[in-house]
Amino acid sequence: MNGMSDWPRAIFFDVGDTLVRARRPYDETIAAISQDIGLKLPVAAIDNLAAHLDACVMTRTEQLRPFTFPAPESQQFWLETYHSFFARFLSDVEALQLAHAVRALLSSPAGYALFDDTVPTLERLRAHGYRLGIISNWEAWLPELLEATHINTYFDHVIISGVCGVEKPDPRIFTLAVQESGYGTDEVVYIGDRPAHDVEPALAVGITPILLDQTGRYPDSQTPIRITSLSELPTVLQQLQSHVPLPRG
Repeated sequence: MNGMSDWPRAIFFDVGDTLVRARRPYDETIAAISQDIGLKLPVAAIDNLAAHLDACVMTRTEQLRPFTFPAPESQQFWLETYHSFFARFLSDVEALQLAHAVRALLSSPAGYALFDDTVPTLERLRAHGYRLGIISNWEAWLPELLEATHINTYFDHVIISGVCGVEKPDPRIFTLAVQESGYGTDEVVYIGDRPAHDVEPALAVGITPILLDQTGRYPDSQTPIRITSLSELPTVLQQLQSHVPLPRG
C-alpha cells in the first residue's frame, strides 16, 4: 500500500450527508418548488422541514419499519412524510401537490450534489491503495446517483439497504458488507454522519467507525474519533496507522 501500513485495508462510507448533500438547502428547495407550482408558504413551512424528516425517520426506525424498502412502501412513506408536514400550512390538495413535487426531486439524482471535498478525498485514498466501499440507507436507485455524480468508479463494494433488505442501525448490513469485501471487520474503517445509525452498529460488529460531524450536531458524542470534514480523513488514517494519539470525541 505505497509503503504505508496495511491497516486498514478497506474504507466504507455512508452516502447522505457524508459523500453527497441535497443540491440546495431544504428551505431554498421548498421555496423554489412552491413558486414553480404557484403556492405561497409561510416561513415556518420552509425552515422546519429537515427536523420533521429526521423525526419521521427516527420514529420509523424505532418501530423497526424500514423506510428504504420495499420500493412502493418507501415511496409512500416519503410522500406521506412530506404531505403531513405541508398539510399544516396548506390545503390538503395543495399539500399533496407540493409533496409529490418534492418527493420527485429528492428521489432522483437531480436533487443532490457532492460535497466539495468528496472527490479529492476519494482520489487521495485510492492513491494510497485503499479499497473503497459504501454502506448506505438508500433506495435502490442509489447507483443512478453515484453514476450521475461520477463517483461510482471509486467503489469496489456498494451495499444499499433498499437492495439488500437490511437497514442501519441493524448491524447485519455491516456484516454483509465485510463478508462481500472479503476483509475482516478488524480490517475496515467506516465513516458516517450519525452516531446511532453509523457509529454504534459499526462498533457492534468490530469495525472502527469515524463520525463525520460537519455542523457540530454531536458535541457530546462519545464516538472514539470525530472529524469535521471529509478532507481530514486521509491524515487521520495515517495517524491511526502510525499509532499517533488522536483527540477522542
